[in-house]
Amino acid sequence: MWIRSMIIAGGVALSVACSSSTTTEAPKSDAPACENYSGTWNIDGCLIKQCVIAQSGCEVTFSCTTILNTPTSATGTANGKEVEFTSSDLHCTIATAGKGLAGNCTNEAGACQLTGSLL
Repeated sequence: MWIRSMIIAGGVALSVACSSSTTTEAPKSDAPACENYSGTWNIDGCLIKQCVIAQSGCEVTFSCTTILNTPTSATGTANGKEVEFTSSDLHCTIATAGKGLAGNCTNEAGACQLTGSLL
C-alpha cells in the first residue's frame, strides 16, 4: 500500500490511501489436450492428394488439393489425437499416429478411407 498527499485549495492536506493488488490465477480449462496437425500432408484416398493443415489451439483448418487439382477446404476441432471436419462434400474423422494419419470419411457417394504422411 502506498500513500499519496495532495494539497487542496486553502492549505488543507488530504492523504489518500491507495492500494494495488493483482492476483494471477492459472486459467481453468476443461478443454482436452489436442494433437498438433500443422504441416503439409500427402494424402491417399477420398480423392484428396495433399493438405496443408494450420492449427490455432485445437481449431484446425484444412486447405487441400484433390486428385483433379481443385482446391477444397474445411475446418474442425481436434480432441486428443482425433479431429473431425466437414467440407462441402466430405465429413471425416481422422487420427494421427506419429507422422501419419488415417481416417474415415463419408460423402454423397458413400464411405471412403484416407491415409496420410507428414512431409
